Amino acid sequence: MESTPFQFGQLAAGQGFVNRTADLAHLHKTLSQGVNTILIAPRRWGKTSLVHHLSRQYSNEKLVFCHIDLYSVRDEKAFFELLGKTVINATHNKLESALDSLRQWLSNISPKISLGQYPDQELGIEFDFSSDKIDPSALLNLPEKIAQAKNIRLVLCFDEFQNIEYLTDSLPFQKLLRSHWQQHQHVTYLLYGSKRHMLMQLFEKQSYPFYKFGQVVYLDKIPAAEFEHYICTQFAHHNKKITKKQAKAVVQLMDNKPYHVQQLAFILFNQTQTQVDAEALNRSLQSLLTQGLALYQHLFESLSNMQVNLMNALVKNDPRSLYSHEFIKDYRLKSSANVTRSLQGLEDKEIIDRFDGNIDINDPGFRIWWRQCLLGRKALDQVVFEQALRQSQPE
Repeated sequence: MESTPFQFGQLAAGQGFVNRTADLAHLHKTLSQGVNTILIAPRRWGKTSLVHHLSRQYSNEKLVFCHIDLYSVRDEKAFFELLGKTVINATHNKLESALDSLRQWLSNISPKISLGQYPDQELGIEFDFSSDKIDPSALLNLPEKIAQAKNIRLVLCFDEFQNIEYLTDSLPFQKLLRSHWQQHQHVTYLLYGSKRHMLMQLFEKQSYPFYKFGQVVYLDKIPAAEFEHYICTQFAHHNKKITKKQAKAVVQLMDNKPYHVQQLAFILFNQTQTQVDAEALNRSLQSLLTQGLALYQHLFESLSNMQVNLMNALVKNDPRSLYSHEFIKDYRLKSSANVTRSLQGLEDKEIIDRFDGNIDINDPGFRIWWRQCLLGRKALDQVVFEQALRQSQPE
């Protein structure tokens, strides 16, 4: 089966992982030294791929990574079961040793263990929480006990960590986690997720239990030059040709966002026989917009009139202050309070992301579709794309 040169919608691995050498080195150094880390970036910037690549590159007998995805966790029972199961599977490769650990450190909890059909399958572990004598401290301290006994550094990587906000009595639960985790000497915690504003609230507001829990790392975009080189290399590896200008157009159109760059490059690769040309570039962009049409229409229909008016300004890249009298009047926003509410509504729908005074439309395809279909205008960075169309002969 032919390998896919561009990966999106799944973890980027192998040749599909683009650089981030400095990020990998920094995370490895701090995590291996026991510094808890909060990794913050918008959705589809490659956080999960980065963390999994980190564990593949640096895992060894003394440094063990454990990946815990809280996406579907909505109560404490599910959290504890997932934590216990994942930690046991990551640190034990034999049933007998796993049972010994459970007997030694979870004496008040009755685990139900099932074996997979094949030897390399993970142990199936469930915990009986029916007893009123269950002490959550036993499960929260389990990673530390195991790491200490095995003389290892255990890195617990929690994806979608912001979901603990959805748990009943979330703040007391956060206090419970913090009170145990801050005492661990052999376990390092790497916490990250896809909702940046929620994570920032969890870790940067003094009223929250996880305030100052560890270093906060804001993940930058992959440098454009690296992405352009990656696209050219991948095309060449499969005996196809794309010019540097064309690769630059792909990166700029997709606002240098890993998921979307990979998606457009994937479509363009499959539209190309041997040499990228103007027709293939144009077809690829329109194909991407067509694939996203149902989502774009659904997002548009979910917006209030004020949110639509504000989006019209954002996709035009209007440089004026959103709260100026002229801006509010020109876009029929009526008041600064409406601007504030509309911004919050767009952020809650994950259409935009706000950080350090900047506002970013998360999906570049949605931005281009909005301009083309609703405003009848070209995206500003589409000028670069059209230049590539005119200069699409081999360099």
